[in-house]
Amino acid sequence: MDHEGRFTYVSPRLSRYGYIPDEVLSKNFAGFMAEEDLPVVMADVEKTVLKGIPAITRLEDPGQIREPPPGGRHHGPHC
Repeated sequence: MDHEGRFTYVSPRLSRYGYIPDEVLSKNFAGFMAEEDLPVVMADVEKTVLKGIPAITRLEDPGQIREPPPGGRHHGPHC
């Protein structure tokens, strides 16, 4: 991920989640997160990227598949 939150590399194993690398590369990670998870994730990204402090983001229900917003793609906690 670059400093603007865009994916610069994704593993081919990403296909387990219904994506192909070309769909994700150069896209901002926030578009793949559930809206209610963004405040926690953004705080950890800021801590890691801007301050150099390692962070592990713990979501309330790890592994839970969330329903996509109307007209949106699947958003899961691990992309």
